Amino acid sequence: MSEEGGRTTQLPSGAARQATGWHRMTPEEVGRLLDVDLSDGLPGGVHERRLQEYGPNTLDEGSRDPLWRRLLHQYESVMQWLLIAAAVMSLVIGQLSTGALLLVLTLVNAYLGLSQEAKAERGAAALSQMMKSTARVRRDGQLREVATESLVPGDIVLIEAGDRVPADGRLIRAATLEIEESALTGESQPAAKDTEVVAGDAPLGDRSDMAYMHTLVTRGSGTLVVTTTGMGTEVGRIADLLESVKVAKSPLQRQMDELAARLGYLAITAIAAIIIAGLARGVALEDLFLLAVAIAVAALPTGLPTVVTTLLSLGTQELAKENAILKDISSVET
Repeated sequence: MSEEGGRTTQLPSGAARQATGWHRMTPEEVGRLLDVDLSDGLPGGVHERRLQEYGPNTLDEGSRDPLWRRLLHQYESVMQWLLIAAAVMSLVIGQLSTGALLLVLTLVNAYLGLSQEAKAERGAAALSQMMKSTARVRRDGQLREVATESLVPGDIVLIEAGDRVPADGRLIRAATLEIEESALTGESQPAAKDTEVVAGDAPLGDRSDMAYMHTLVTRGSGTLVVTTTGMGTEVGRIADLLESVKVAKSPLQRQMDELAARLGYLAITAIAAIIIAGLARGVALEDLFLLAVAIAVAALPTGLPTVVTTLLSLGTQELAKENAILKDISSVET
């Protein structure tokens, strides 16, 4: 809702703004729909009201899982469950120290994974604070430099080579303007931009009169009127879709699960073979069971998960020296 000169104008909602078809409108039509003077920009009071209505021009970071869920995530590998099974069997046969040690190993693995994730999250948060970007905006007829998160629909933004487009917008001026949009369109070459109306339901890559959030200006300069901000933008829509994607296990994690499964099958086979052979020779079942479990536990590489987790953690430290921050410790192999 915008109020100027005694009149009240209902602006399109976030979803409606995304589907409005701004590329089919002239700059003047966009200005009228967004209730903004394309020469002077938004008055200060109107900007403040719109900022309260639409919220900051940022992408949602997604909800963070509680500690108990992140801890359970560390036990999704088959090897961890194999160690737990080995610990339980050790306790059953009376090897209390071995069982306790195996349980401690699973906790060490979980702790290393949790601590690395927490360290990466702190690093990413600190990095995002350092990379707060600004935009040149015309408001109340004056050119100002403001934080991009304060942009609202109707703001008039100036862009030039080297800038990141701060929000989705309809171009109202373009001087040999080219924008690299590969993140949205997959095109490797920068797209030439102008202010001419694009008719019909043109795909995003053909909308030469539009500029989109987080794309890079590679040449020239231009001016745009912001049409959509935050999660309503094209990149925001992609971010929203990514939230629903289930993350697959890495190749190393799959290989570890396969190895653990094979070792588990071998342990079960060994236990069955020892019991069958012993019964055939008249050995007591209780003694055979204890012997078979002890051999199966001894055959398991109990230190392997800890070694792998430690090496991955060391890998994150090496990558940090090269200014690379990883949120997931398993990404080291990539």
